[in-house]
Amino acid sequence: MSFLTASMEDIAARIDAAAVAEIRNFLQIYTLGPSLAPDQITHRQDEKYGTVILPLWQQTDDFRVGTPHWPAFVRLLAALKPYAEVASALLSISHPEEVIKSKGIRERQLAAQDPAPATPHGSAEDCSKTVRLSANIAPTTHALATTHPSKLAAFAVIGRGLFTGGDLALPALDMRHTLKPGNHVVFHTALDIHNTPFSGERYELQFFLPDLEE
Repeated sequence: MSFLTASMEDIAARIDAAAVAEIRNFLQIYTLGPSLAPDQITHRQDEKYGTVILPLWQQTDDFRVGTPHWPAFVRLLAALKPYAEVASALLSISHPEEVIKSKGIRERQLAAQDPAPATPHGSAEDCSKTVRLSANIAPTTHALATTHPSKLAAFAVIGRGLFTGGDLALPALDMRHTLKPGNHVVFHTALDIHNTPFSGERYELQFFLPDLEE
């Protein structure tokens, strides 16, 4: 292994460890919602699991200054920023026209009259409006969904060395994708998806583009 490769591996491991730490901290304060479809995992009584939509552009009623979980949310966004940046870069390569539209929509929304305050850690390169964080769940087949219409989602997982299994499966295409920490993949939201069962501690991110018709 070259020095450069070793350094990149170390950086990836540090990013993953920081994200795991902040997700765990966030889950001590914030209660997640239920799985979108029946969960295939048997959970311990003290285990934190479920799913939540996090805003990436603007504060919402649930994620805004003054809420009890705001400090933990701000730290979580900082830890997830590397994943958001890679998702934006990958989407820019695979769907450049959609990403250009997304960035334009972001600029208009943030510059609108009486806008909701922006979330911290954002940048002009962010093309995803929301991210779904799923913790320790393996839903059966379900539609990709967020708080707004969206045609594209970029996936990432967190938990380097903490889980085995948990592939992403697309029944309509008879495909299964093994997604490891540090890698990303893009799916059209028109495709239903499910996770295969896994063991260990696994966190999944789904970054959604905005409604391109806005």
